[in-house]
Amino acid sequence: MKFLCLVSFFLLLPFAVFAANFQYYRFTPTELRNTAGANSVQLAEFELYASDSLVVGATASNTGGDSPSGESPTQAVDGNLGTKWLDFTKFSSLTLDFGTPVFSDGYRFATANDASERDPVSWILEGSNDNLNWDEIDTRSFADIPNTRQTYTEKFDFSNDVFRFFADAPLIVIGESTTLNWDITEATNVSIDQGVGTVALSGFISISPSQNTTYTLTATGGASGPISAQVTVRVANGVPLVYDFDDSTFQGWTDFTKGAPVDGWDPVSGYGDPHSGPSAIRSRYHDNSHPTLLLRSPEFTLNGSGALTAWLDGGSGAGDLTGTSSTNLPTNPSEPGFQGIALRNAATDVYVLSGMKASDNQWQQVSFTGSQMAELDQSATYTLDLIDQAQGGWGWLSLDTVSIPGNLGSSEQLSIGAFVAEQSAIARGQSTELSWTVINANSVFIDQGIGSVNSVGSITISPNADTIYTLTAVGDTETLTASFKVRLAEPKAFFRFYRFVPTELRDAFSANSIQLGEFQLLFGGMRLDGATAFSPEANSPGGEGPTQGNDNSPSTKWLDFRKIDATLVLDFGENVQVDAYRLATANDATGRDPVSWRVEGSFNGSEWFVLDEQIQAPVPEERITYLDDFAVATPSGAGGQLEITSIGFSRANNVLTLTWNSIEGATYKVKLAGDMTSWDADLETGIEGAAGSSTTRAFDLTGTGLEDLSKAFFRVERQ
Repeated sequence: MKFLCLVSFFLLLPFAVFAANFQYYRFTPTELRNTAGANSVQLAEFELYASDSLVVGATASNTGGDSPSGESPTQAVDGNLGTKWLDFTKFSSLTLDFGTPVFSDGYRFATANDASERDPVSWILEGSNDNLNWDEIDTRSFADIPNTRQTYTEKFDFSNDVFRFFADAPLIVIGESTTLNWDITEATNVSIDQGVGTVALSGFISISPSQNTTYTLTATGGASGPISAQVTVRVANGVPLVYDFDDSTFQGWTDFTKGAPVDGWDPVSGYGDPHSGPSAIRSRYHDNSHPTLLLRSPEFTLNGSGALTAWLDGGSGAGDLTGTSSTNLPTNPSEPGFQGIALRNAATDVYVLSGMKASDNQWQQVSFTGSQMAELDQSATYTLDLIDQAQGGWGWLSLDTVSIPGNLGSSEQLSIGAFVAEQSAIARGQSTELSWTVINANSVFIDQGIGSVNSVGSITISPNADTIYTLTAVGDTETLTASFKVRLAEPKAFFRFYRFVPTELRDAFSANSIQLGEFQLLFGGMRLDGATAFSPEANSPGGEGPTQGNDNSPSTKWLDFRKIDATLVLDFGENVQVDAYRLATANDATGRDPVSWRVEGSFNGSEWFVLDEQIQAPVPEERITYLDDFAVATPSGAGGQLEITSIGFSRANNVLTLTWNSIEGATYKVKLAGDMTSWDADLETGIEGAAGSSTTRAFDLTGTGLEDLSKAFFRVERQ
């Protein structure tokens, strides 16, 4: 409602207003106060305005930028002049995403706390509704930017009239509608193509394109001459149904194991080789005799939106079920048998496609291609069956991360295709993106203060406690709900490098090497992926190197003949938050198991901090088995941003006393300034971090050259 009031206010103005209405706004510096001398660009705050009202709710980013921790784009929109966005790329763009188009007519920014040479003095401001196509809103060259620190510029009015033209939902599912909206401040004729025709200066219209369509608005008769703008509405046949099993349930799948009431499957967490996230589906049997195990998905119709994919681990099996009826599956099979997925026509009970893994004992994606899916009867109803009818060898089977290009039930039935958050665990103060897809709904509502939403969409959320978000979809005859829980986790470590350091094996005498099935870092119970695994001076056989120690498959392993002289290092490329770690035993030779070890973290790969140490840990003798997760502790002096925690000053003798959080053995310097603009003077350098987590130092300010000690500024830097 507040947004609508702002729009109405601008439409009542008796003169032309240069204004914009975009979801994304991009500020790109083109010149700094001293481009040659500055090593980066920085600003404390960036603000958009609608008349005199501040426009809030943006998420800030700098794609391709290079910002240090604690000086990220987020600090440019946190309302705090004491923080800042800094970027060593210098001419990197600061992009604000409001989640939906917002109306604005001006902006300003604030200088940061130091280094005036980093201030932007020339720039371009642009707007976009798809983050791909950008319109120039305003450009400035060598503007008059205040030299004082932490000071706002004047409010800059937009120099270009980039009027409002956007779609409420730029992405819809086929058969749904969206609304085109527009506002023109000055014109004698306005028209929209694609059959819409001549329209008023301001208005909206419902559209239901059947394919991706670009709408062009053209306005003529204004003082600035003919102007036009485009909006592209993308039409999806449907967003895939996604099953990740990360809530430790079957998520609607049903156990149809032959010879019921035998239960053939378990949703498992930690154990069962989860492919992505904490949980997966795993068969209850391994090498033992067992009936044909069958797990069946909910029924769905196809919508032509691509390939069907699923991740499988365990055995590979033999045979092909295409053309077979599920009633013809054997009750008690013999080896090797089929192990994989099969697409079943629910009306005929015949498998129309089937697929298995290519090799045993590793995660592999099995898929039916988009062209294969398109050749099937699109009016039929299907299920996806997970089948294990093999015995012996790697006779078990795991399933995770299933993506089905379909709609639940019939094509007219209400269904929730997806309701997930990008991250299920975040630290306090961080954000994640909640997204959803609903088919054939009259209305969609999300609780926790979000409210009514479009059938397909996403929103940035920043919960301050563990929060369950519930989506409610209302159709003609039924109502469906789906929930997703976002957990807050407390980061205990924040490093780029983590390493596993063995100190004792189960049987050091008989073992010729050390081995591990997996070494994983966790945050909020979720495995952190994206690391490069290596071991300095590795002595590993082919196929059993460091990479196999962090490939999310305990069936592979890291083995090193150096035994306890070997270390396994994970490099994430940037600092990542960690609160626990996980180990898995390897496939054989229990004497090679580490039973005592350290886990350490490092910012630079050379200076290491102990996060956890285990002596004679309870390592199971069972092979390919995960141990219970181990918590890590924040090492002394290594956690948190460097900051001055205490300051004291004695006027009697001009002695300053500073205390800051420090790392034992690290080296620091203290700088001083009289106006927070020039930090050229060193008060003292080469200060070694004291034992413990903080350092206290006293300084005599007599003779430092500061004219007014009541206005002196100090900062601590790590050398």
